[in-house]
Amino acid sequence: MVQYSSSQQQNNRIFYFIDDKSIQNQTIFMTFDTYILNEALEYFNNIGNNVFMIKEDRTIGENMLQEIRNYQYLISYNVITTSSESSN
Repeated sequence: MVQYSSSQQQNNRIFYFIDDKSIQNQTIFMTFDTYILNEALEYFNNIGNNVFMIKEDRTIGENMLQEIRNYQYLISYNVITTSSESSN
C-alpha cells in the first residue's frame, strides 16, 4: 500500500497544461485543481506526471480558450510571449 503525505496528495490533484500552438509566438500555461475541462483533453497528450502538452496537429480556438478561462477549477492561466525569430 502506498501512502502519500498531505503535500503529495495535494500535488496529485494538480494538472499542468502547456499550449505553444494555439496563439502564434505565445505559450499558454494552465493549471487545474482536481478536475479538468473534459472537452479540453482532446487537444492534449499526457507527457508525464499530471503534465499535458498540446498535440502537434491541434490548436485551441478562442471559444474553447474562453471556456477554459472561465472554468471553476482553473487555478492559473498565464500567457508568455516567445521569440518570433527562428534559429537556423
